[in-house]
Amino acid sequence: MTTVAGLKMLVVGAGAVGTVYGHALKKGDDPHPPPTALLPSPAAPNVSYLLRPKYVPALKSHPLRLYRVPILPFFSSPKTVLFTPDAVYSETDVEEKKLPRDFDMVIVTVPEDSIRKGKWLKNLMLAAPDAVLVHFTSMVSDADFVRYEVGVPADRHVSGIIALGAFAAPLAGERFPAVPASELEVGGPSPNKVIAYFVSGPQNVYPHADGPAKKAASQIAAGFTQGGIGGSVIGDPAPFLIVSQYVFARWGRGTVERCIISFSLPPPSTARYCLIPFMVALEAKNWSWWGAAKDFKLLGLLANATKEALAHGGARIGSRVIPHYGSLVWSFTLAPVFFFGSLVAPVDVEALTKSHFGGKVAPQTGHMIADVLDEAARNGNNLPHLRELLRQNPRLSAIADS
Repeated sequence: MTTVAGLKMLVVGAGAVGTVYGHALKKGDDPHPPPTALLPSPAAPNVSYLLRPKYVPALKSHPLRLYRVPILPFFSSPKTVLFTPDAVYSETDVEEKKLPRDFDMVIVTVPEDSIRKGKWLKNLMLAAPDAVLVHFTSMVSDADFVRYEVGVPADRHVSGIIALGAFAAPLAGERFPAVPASELEVGGPSPNKVIAYFVSGPQNVYPHADGPAKKAASQIAAGFTQGGIGGSVIGDPAPFLIVSQYVFARWGRGTVERCIISFSLPPPSTARYCLIPFMVALEAKNWSWWGAAKDFKLLGLLANATKEALAHGGARIGSRVIPHYGSLVWSFTLAPVFFFGSLVAPVDVEALTKSHFGGKVAPQTGHMIADVLDEAARNGNNLPHLRELLRQNPRLSAIADS
């Protein structure tokens, strides 16, 4: 059985996604860990974090805190989990050559605009010369960047797609709490906020070549699955395979919830091509899901832009599956998605999308859009509907004509 047991992994950044991934991998050698804390075992993977110096003291003195938001709240009563990494390092340790050199994997989930600032990632991979870089990315040009700018060969590079929502609770302006007040107090007082998260599908990873990358992709996918958040090695898995993965990985623990997720969502490899038009449209309506639901002119433009992006995405990664999801996207199908989505979601999606895409990763969104437009243009596709949709968004309109 493939596991992450015994591996030494370095997670870059203890933000929302990095916290969830590190926790899942830490318990990835035990499908049924204790509910409120992780107990060490001889075969447990070593999960460490690399942070900016100012964040190191908080993580060394207080555990990370996580709360899994139930998609079906009547079927579960989750508790806040405490998670203490095996070690915490800072960027200074890399500069001063104090970082251990024997990591098996370096896992990066930080925003794309941070990836390309300076040479910190190149220096980090030089400091961990045998590690496989597992990079969760939203940009189509990152493989070339990693290979030519960072200097990591294809057989030590795994890309991945994040298939969960994670945020520091509580959200600013949320209409209802994602995390009960009592669970926010667990492990407190603490400088580390409770990270609330929900899983929308398996975390897809794909190696760029055989060898160490292929082995690492299988290991991290298994670790995610055994750690409770699902993992899969690309390509586009058939729905019954996704269901089987969830059901048999953790039989009897959230099975109904996982089956619903598996049948209702397209493969995670469609994410970037669906996400871009949706976020552009929502920001144009000041993140109001109800405002988007009743603007049929905007929805028509969004539908065409999404089909356009999916067709390009399918051609880009050689998938025959992705473009077919465009046949489901029409203004009359999008309206109920926005209307009912804001009503039945387990978190306040308006507060979440505004806080995340309109705040924390807003620069990344701009980079991601420009990246897709540039890549499509090089292949003779101008994506006219996506460009017109961008013109409806004051912050992003300049990208449309760039």
